[in-house]
Amino acid sequence: MGLLGSAIAALILCAPAQATCEIFSAPQQFNTQIQGDVVVIGYQTDRRYQVILPIVSDADLADIRNCVTDAYITRSRIGDYIHVGSFGSRREARDLRRILNRAGHQARVVYVR
Repeated sequence: MGLLGSAIAALILCAPAQATCEIFSAPQQFNTQIQGDVVVIGYQTDRRYQVILPIVSDADLADIRNCVTDAYITRSRIGDYIHVGSFGSRREARDLRRILNRAGHQARVVYVR
């Protein structure tokens, strides 16, 4: 990856300076992969188990991004939700769901075909 690509990746991948995560010891990323010299952010076709949160208030995404910097809003025909993380195994997704549920969030695991 060239210097510009490294600088862009650093900007994309770093946590916001004001973020204080109360769920993990440090902010995490679950939706970002580096494939060669390309940074892929968002839905990962090889990670079909997804941890999602219903949107309850406008502040929900900002709160989650304090702990999962690459979380994002997804729109579907059944409503909008926060995509917290994508995983290759159900166990990993369930582990994150449990952590979020203990922190007071209504996290769910869904499988996407």
